[in-house]
Amino acid sequence: IVLLLALFLAGAWEVVVAPLITGEVYPPYSSLRSDPLGAKALFESLEEQPELEVTRLYKARPLLDSATTLLILGVDSLAWTKAQRPMVDDYEKLVMRGGRIVIAFLPAHTPQVTPTAGTIEDQWHIRLRYRKVPSEHEGNAGALPRASAMYFEPGPEWRVLEKRQGDAAILERDFLGGTLVLVSDSFPLSNQGLLDESEGALIARLIGPAKHVLFDENQFGVSETGSV
Repeated sequence: IVLLLALFLAGAWEVVVAPLITGEVYPPYSSLRSDPLGAKALFESLEEQPELEVTRLYKARPLLDSATTLLILGVDSLAWTKAQRPMVDDYEKLVMRGGRIVIAFLPAHTPQVTPTAGTIEDQWHIRLRYRKVPSEHEGNAGALPRASAMYFEPGPEWRVLEKRQGDAAILERDFLGGTLVLVSDSFPLSNQGLLDESEGALIARLIGPAKHVLFDENQFGVSETGSV
């Protein structure tokens, strides 16, 4: 009986408790994950800054004032380009009061079929492009890559903050008094990315002059519903 109980507790730890501690039950780039694919290190690093108030967002996105930056990490670029007009308008309404939104995309492989431009690309005058993946990496297409094949072709409204391999990787644009930032690759903001090379200047540039930073967990399906 003691042996069976011990085996049961060990199994429960591996199945239930351990994933909760590491955050592996959450999607990649969630600030609740402490493993290499999470963003908990970024959350806690910003939280330690005395001039910043850092919180997780488990509800619908509020209108952002000029002192607030909303971080939306781990966004699927292919799904994002298929966004319909209401979602595009929602992004713009969020920054009407001068807020700042940072959208960082999942590191992406080159898609087998070139995606067509969507509403969000046409309305914001931007194109998401993908480099050709070298043949030695094609066999690993199912894994989440560390470096993204995606880059931007921006219109004149956008300011290029950083280039990688000669292509625009981080962009910024003013919207109705607020600011929108697009980041082609979330990996430098991950726990592993910060361990490999902590880019403090880049993070400060992304956060901007904000006093309040929100990590959007609601987009991962981690939300407060008010139920038991």
